[in-house]
Formats: sequence, C-alpha cells, structure tokens
Amino acid sequence: MNQTEVLSDEVVTRVQLIRYILDQLGGRCESLKLVKLVALSDIYKLRRDGETITKDRYVAMKNGPAPSVTANIIRFDDGWVDGSALDYAGEYIETCNTEVSAKDVPMEYDYLSDFDKECADYVVRKYGNLSAKDLIEGNGGENVHAFEAWKKHGVRDYGVGQVKQIQMEDFFENDGLVQVDEEDIQKARERHLYGDV
Repeated sequence: MNQTEVLSDEVVTRVQLIRYILDQLGGRCESLKLVKLVALSDIYKLRRDGETITKDRYVAMKNGPAPSVTANIIRFDDGWVDGSALDYAGEYIETCNTEVSAKDVPMEYDYLSDFDKECADYVVRKYGNLSAKDLIEGNGGENVHAFEAWKKHGVRDYGVGQVKQIQMEDFFENDGLVQVDEEDIQKARERHLYGDV
C-alpha cells in the first residue's frame, strides 16, 4: 500500500505545496519565509476561489498569519503534527537549523490543481525574492501584517508560541499583499460562506 493512501488528503496537499514552492525557489528557503509564502498562496486562492489550498486552520502569531499545521510540518514539530505526516514530509523535504530544503527525489504534484499551482506561482513571482524579514517588516511597502485579519488580534507583542485563531472570513477584506479584483473577492466570499449557489 502506498503511504499516501493512509494519510489525509490535506496532509499530502500541504506537503506537496511546501515542496512545490521550494522547487520554484531553487530548492532552499528559510522556514519562516516558506511559511509566509504558503500563507500568501492560501490567502490569494481564498480570495479568488473561496477556499485555501491547504484547508488549514489559520492563527495570528507575532510574525503574522500562519497556517497552523502546515507551519508545524515545515518545522518538523512532532509536538503538534502526527508522526506519519512528518515521515511523509521527510521523504521530500528536510530542515537544517532555520532552512528548509527539497530532497533530491522527484515529487508528483497530483494533489495540487493547476489553479493551486497558479496561485503559488503568482506569490513566488511577486514575493519569492524577499527575505522573511522583508515579508514581515515590509520592504518599502506592505508586509504580512497589513492584513486586518491579523491586526485585529493585537498579537505583535506576543511571545513565542502565543497565538489567536483567525476566522477565514476575515481574510475577505481586500487588503495586504494579495489583493484581487473586488468583484472576484465578493464571489469568492459567497462561495466560502454558502458553497456554490
């Protein structure tokens, strides 16, 4: 039996998105930056289509909004993520200190739709050249903290590990780094809240 058959679709999708973004960046990335690029890809798809790529729960942390389980997969945090998910992730990515690297093994992206990849490509193209610090603090412009969904929780002064849950509906305010056409965001919000009507 293939290992992906015993994992949830969400775990496989999250690992494939992590690896896909790493591949677009040349195979290596600082873990905090990778979390930010995953989050921006998710928020961009949410605003265009009404759902995220990862289907993850989002939390407000000191350094911005984060997909909670996906961030812990990136960090290989076995205190928060099931061992089988980390074993699967470990087949395709590895961490050393604060850097994440793609392992030299091929990966199929069969759990990512073409639109998922398009959203990730857009984010990597726009922000892949920035450092984690630039994404968090701003690089002469907006930063990940520009999202009202994050700001309203007042977590800037939180300590390490302190979080507040973000309601996904709050990301439909067209702010931050991944703004979309206002008509598109309203349609996506309706799909998110009410399904296809």
